[in-house]
Amino acid sequence: MSSARRSRDMPKLARFIGLLLGALLVTLGTASAQNPPAQDVPSADVLRTIAAKLPHRPQTRGTTFQAALPAATGPQCGLQHFAMTMATGSSAARSMPVLLDRKPADDNDPITLLAVLRRVTVDADGSPRTYSPDDPHGAGTCTAETEPDGKMSYRGVCALDDFASARLLVFQGAKKLGKGEFEAPWKSIWPLIRDKALKPIDLKQYVADAPDGYYLFYSKASNLIALFKREIIPQTSDHYPCRNAGGYFVAATTLQQNAAALSNGCAPSRYMDAETVPFVVLPDDAFGNARAGDLVIGHMAGTPADRIVYGVVGDTGPIAQFGEASVAFNRALLGKSNPIMNDHDVDALDISSAPVTILVLGGTKALLNGDYSVANIETLGRQEFARWNGGSAGASRLLACARELGTK
Repeated sequence: MSSARRSRDMPKLARFIGLLLGALLVTLGTASAQNPPAQDVPSADVLRTIAAKLPHRPQTRGTTFQAALPAATGPQCGLQHFAMTMATGSSAARSMPVLLDRKPADDNDPITLLAVLRRVTVDADGSPRTYSPDDPHGAGTCTAETEPDGKMSYRGVCALDDFASARLLVFQGAKKLGKGEFEAPWKSIWPLIRDKALKPIDLKQYVADAPDGYYLFYSKASNLIALFKREIIPQTSDHYPCRNAGGYFVAATTLQQNAAALSNGCAPSRYMDAETVPFVVLPDDAFGNARAGDLVIGHMAGTPADRIVYGVVGDTGPIAQFGEASVAFNRALLGKSNPIMNDHDVDALDISSAPVTILVLGGTKALLNGDYSVANIETLGRQEFARWNGGSAGASRLLACARELGTK
């Protein structure tokens, strides 16, 4: 080929090579977008060690009932004695005496259950300020103000509960950091989570036998892991922890009401607000066929007979534990109305000075028709309590049943 011919063909060759390189770069870019760089993940050994440290639900038959003697109560109470065993068949099993209208016949047969609790602790979940990334121990203080509608508002950061209650844990490698150890590491890793510099990881995706519902964030640079429980702190549509307008984490409750989700997939107003809605917590199973949303009646020994608290089953907890209620429920039992600032104030609402009688009216959820406002709970609670009490608005039957279980 002559040098003149080669000179004429060079521009064509250059254009061809340019087009070829351009196509190659586009192909590589598409492949890169479809196959992003591998995410940093803790080692398999670390994840297995962490999973082994988490609470595992024991194999259990739930709550069972065995008739006790004497079977029948006096005519004023009109219920029957049973021994109730929670977490039956597991090492966590615990029994207590209760009264029922009858033994449950099947899983869909609602019953009336009455129990006397010697201790009632407080569940703050559902409140708009249960857990705060800026107040992990619920030790902050705020300025409390009463709004024109009578509701309290709080300026500042003052969480009602400790991270431990949310099962929000921080690990250095496989070592779980305790109180006094995790605060500085948490302050280090939280901004990376908040700013989405770390990607969410589903624990069960990497450890098949891990408990359900845990997600985590891993900082390879600092070897830190922040672990969250989805049932307590739900996730956004892109799997980051839900937060409300005040910056607090959204704290979920088992009972939910109709509320539209925000654009990020979170629905803070869907859950029962423990500060305003009186509710009790039942073990995480059918519990004598009482369900989340059923009406509950409460009375504390030593208080006036007319100080009856009307509530609902609003949340579920450990399968062997019965004796927890919302901030609003315990405040009503105690007759208190002072502002609740932080975890210290919440703990002060725990009741152990006098027995508390709890009456669960199984099968009453449908009556509320999804309206869990305080007004609707009280209206229907009064109505159903009077019906259970033979048409009377008094508490004579409730108190008679409490005496059957040894409460004066």
